[in-house]
Amino acid sequence: MNIRRTLEILACMTITMCACTDIYGENFMVAPGEPWPHTTQAIAPGDTIYIAAGNHGPQVLNELKGTAEKPILIAPADPELPGTLFGGEWSLDLIDCQHVHIESLLFIANTQGGIRISGSPQRPSQGIRITGGYVARPGRPPGDRIGILARHTEDLSIDGTRVDAWGRAAVTVEDSKRIRIHNVNGLPKMDARFGIELNNNVEDVEITELKIQQLRGTGVRIGNLKKNPRTPATRSKNISINRCWFMDCDIAVSIANAENVRIDYCLLLDQTKCCVEILTSPESNTPSNISMSWNTIQWEVGGISSFFRNLEKADQFTLNPNLWWSQEMPEAAEYLGPFPTEFKDQQVITVDPKLTPRTLKQMNPKSFRFGPSALITNENTSKPNDSKADNAEDLDEEKKKRE
Repeated sequence: MNIRRTLEILACMTITMCACTDIYGENFMVAPGEPWPHTTQAIAPGDTIYIAAGNHGPQVLNELKGTAEKPILIAPADPELPGTLFGGEWSLDLIDCQHVHIESLLFIANTQGGIRISGSPQRPSQGIRITGGYVARPGRPPGDRIGILARHTEDLSIDGTRVDAWGRAAVTVEDSKRIRIHNVNGLPKMDARFGIELNNNVEDVEITELKIQQLRGTGVRIGNLKKNPRTPATRSKNISINRCWFMDCDIAVSIANAENVRIDYCLLLDQTKCCVEILTSPESNTPSNISMSWNTIQWEVGGISSFFRNLEKADQFTLNPNLWWSQEMPEAAEYLGPFPTEFKDQQVITVDPKLTPRTLKQMNPKSFRFGPSALITNENTSKPNDSKADNAEDLDEEKKKRE
């Protein structure tokens, strides 16, 4: 029944495409085992490559040039039966490409990873969109095992993609700018190092609705330490981590050789080592202009070593209002922190958000200003509020209960 349905869809698409070619570009059908059209002819802006269900070999797409108005689209012929790109060093390798959109495909690689996007400093790849899709088991030792790698790329969007069983990182970005990573999720291998890895010279990055769990490493790593004084290491800057979930990770965010980093409206649940780590070396620039605002942080009693690591080494760290909760609070604030003196009174340390076990929704109205589901208003936009009064009120209530 599935084969018949796929054939019917292909037949209908063929009829439609004949009428629409002049407007939208040419359309190509690729069945398993057939060569992709880019190997035999030129692909023009507005063209679409439809991938039939089944296993396809790894593909290298070199210098595919769409435009912002007419991108080149690679998509499944049947959305319910996506094709699989299987094997190779990278399942899909895009080199010096512009405005190529990839939708809802499955990638399984043998050695390095699922998808690689690369250009050069003079000619970066631009306008690449990866929407949906699934990267499974990206590579194996001794490869880097990366789900998606972007190098020398501008205006990249990764939206709604799942990556499972990665080794180094689900997504690695280096020497790139204007990157949007939205709603990426999955489960790492036990020895995975990072969820998202932003290496040197990464600029203007938005990470939203990321879901990283069960990671014995770091959820988001920003920047690299410079180990050799003669080796250039350009600073990464303008990184926004917003409305993300970090669940059962060693460290939520590590920052090295970076500036202008914002961590806002996130849920940090059951980190084991610390929430934010500052990394420095004599050869690297000190991380600077970092802020945490309106996050919900919760942990099991005795489950986390400290809130921060090397916080004093950052140049300008701003701790706006955040909610910190465990059954060992508020006493734990002193030995797990302590919070920087100038920001201590802004922290909410007596409100149990009452997270639901499965959906992790915050049920306590006093916590509604914090975390991924918070409503952003004029009263909670990363500036001080009445959290000091909240703490005093709740501490008074707790004292009355004990009496």
